[in-house]
Amino acid sequence: MTKRDPERPEFKELPNPGGGRVFVDNAYLRYMHSKAPEPNQASWQSVLDRTRRVQVTPDGVVEGLPISEQVVYETDDESDVHALVRALGIEDGSAGHCMCHGDCGLLLFNGAGDRIAVIGVHHGESIRWDAWK
Repeated sequence: MTKRDPERPEFKELPNPGGGRVFVDNAYLRYMHSKAPEPNQASWQSVLDRTRRVQVTPDGVVEGLPISEQVVYETDDESDVHALVRALGIEDGSAGHCMCHGDCGLLLFNGAGDRIAVIGVHHGESIRWDAWK
């Protein structure tokens, strides 16, 4: 395994509560300083209610953009979209913040074909959306 160079500008060393240190990337630093609202079902539901097409990409999402341009699945079938919408309900408030980019990305589109959200799916249990902290 290659060691990360703490002098590289895209990483910053931070102390952790146990007295050690951790290196974090700029995306994590922006998250730490974000003033965005906490996740809540009401704001998320407004997106889900408008979702008419979904694309799935591999490799997660970073800062609101899918890592991969490859689309591994796409649907505009109403029953598929409704099933996904039902599955994507959340609990209000943060579930924490892992440092990975997620297992896959979900790109949500409205009926006019406009992309209305890009989310990363994390460990099959949580999502990350740039509209939230």
